[in-house]
Amino acid sequence: MTLDEICRVQCGLNERDITRLKEIEKQLPLMAQVCGADVFIDCIIPNSNRAIVVAQGQPAAEISAYRRNVVGEFAVPEMEPAVIHCFELKTPVTDMKAVTQENRSVMQSAFPVFNDENEIIGAVVSERDISRELEHEKKFEHLAKKYESSEPAAGLHDSDNIHILALREMHHRVKNDFQLMVSIFSMQARRCRGTETEKFLLEDMNRLLTIAAIHDMLLHDNTHNGAVNCRGLAERLCTNLRSLIPDDMEISIDADSDEIVLSADTAASVAMVLNELVTNAITYAFAGKKAGQISVKICRGSILNTATVTDNGCGFDYSNSDKKGIGLRIADATVRDKLGGKMQIYSDKSGSRVSFDFKSNI
Repeated sequence: MTLDEICRVQCGLNERDITRLKEIEKQLPLMAQVCGADVFIDCIIPNSNRAIVVAQGQPAAEISAYRRNVVGEFAVPEMEPAVIHCFELKTPVTDMKAVTQENRSVMQSAFPVFNDENEIIGAVVSERDISRELEHEKKFEHLAKKYESSEPAAGLHDSDNIHILALREMHHRVKNDFQLMVSIFSMQARRCRGTETEKFLLEDMNRLLTIAAIHDMLLHDNTHNGAVNCRGLAERLCTNLRSLIPDDMEISIDADSDEIVLSADTAASVAMVLNELVTNAITYAFAGKKAGQISVKICRGSILNTATVTDNGCGFDYSNSDKKGIGLRIADATVRDKLGGKMQIYSDKSGSRVSFDFKSNI
């Protein structure tokens, strides 16, 4: 059966929605090759808790978890929870274990596809075979038990090296999953040129790129044992955010950071807060202006480190909580809940300064 037939007969989709899914179907082989994962389009079957596969893209044969085409087969909650949750929640669901139609273990992520009426019409699903990783986990658990009450034996360093390689592979795959999400958001954004929706999609793309940058740095770092250098993170972040600057404006974004090593979790939270603050400054600080400056500075402290985002824009009334955008709310919640700190804001007609403290946790 073709995508057209399944979507029309089984899912009750109209021609315009089917056309949108067919456009994404053309990109599946490229997505699969870039991500090194099997990629599908699933659609929900009305009045049921099942989805159906309507299109499939496979990477190189040695990477694919599938020996055959599974278009027309079903996804059920017990086997593929990420797909069903994606349709229920209408939001991306990432990194959930699943079992394929061929009974193989995979790590599954699902990303919703919406039509012009903001109705979810399908999900782009990526699946990465984790059978070998599960075997490695069993080996590591066995090794841990073996050496728990004894002296390390010869060959343990080899096992440690395997573990490091497995961690790097994990960071590589997670980074690719985020890049897949960015590709999907980019396709959606191109259909919304010049609208508020495009702006929101671009902001979400940068949120994803921020987390992808963490995993990319962990993948290539050979000196910090699974930690992140704050200086490199700040520079990478500012490079990504420059893509949000409108073509008709000249806004400089500069980063300056002390050498601070952060755990991956702390780095992700700090990066997310900085992403929201700089995005907020780009979007709102320079209303009525053609140029401006944004500065990101991270300073090491004896107990706490301090990150500050400064701009020379027009300022805003931060005391009015009703006017706080989603970016500022995300930043405030992340500082409070993830970093255990408090955000400090100062703003007047000459610009704004937002700072927050955090521990290194290394």
